[in-house]
Amino acid sequence: MMPELTDRAAQQRLEAHHAHLVAAVDGAVAELDRACLDDDPAAAANAAVRFQILLEEDIGPHAAGEERSFYAAAEPLNGALVRSLTEEHELLRGLIRACGRGSADLGQRAGRLSHLGLAHEVRALFRAHAHKEDAFVTPLLLRAMPAGTVAALFVEMHAMPAAAQS
Repeated sequence: MMPELTDRAAQQRLEAHHAHLVAAVDGAVAELDRACLDDDPAAAANAAVRFQILLEEDIGPHAAGEERSFYAAAEPLNGALVRSLTEEHELLRGLIRACGRGSADLGQRAGRLSHLGLAHEVRALFRAHAHKEDAFVTPLLLRAMPAGTVAALFVEMHAMPAAAQS
């Protein structure tokens, strides 16, 4: 039998997961940078596909899972914070859609550079957003909610099937 997850362990795992996602976005954008700046349409198209998969299969579902678990619990405690973070999720979703549409223009240099600009927007927004979640949402829940809440929310968020998260 596995030991029960504590709130502090759940917080550490969530922060580690955010760090992993940030590093994945950073790496994908760096790969796209290299391909676009080397003026290599085929490499740019491949990098763009990998970036889009990361956004659609990891970032999008993660955001939806947070909204259904951590944000729902934090809303009564600080509605303004949760609304602002939810609006950032909406911005991310819009950028994910824009990146998907922009991948059709990768054959032209201007299209590659435009797509690269979108990727940099995603990276900047996601880095700041993950930091705010780690700095404000989880600590708020740890201070205001009964022991075990953060651990339960972490388990709930990660127990959701990917299709239900997006």
